[in-house]
Amino acid sequence: MAINPDIRDQAYQFFIQEAPELLQVIEAGLLTLQQERNTAKVHDLMRAAHSIKGGAASVGLEAIAPYHIA
Repeated sequence: MAINPDIRDQAYQFFIQEAPELLQVIEAGLLTLQQERNTAKVHDLMRAAHSIKGGAASVGLEAIAPYHIA
């Protein structure tokens, strides 16, 4: 299914704005994980990583979000 180029461009711009913030969340979380080992911290890290992967997939950045064959 082809996506409207305008929508794809908007999604790409949103991804470019959101990704650095999510990477900061991951970096900060990993740096403090040893001192703050808890389920909530791990969930925050996984949620940020999943958001980056999902955003990358939605704009066709296969190097970040490769397609998996199940």
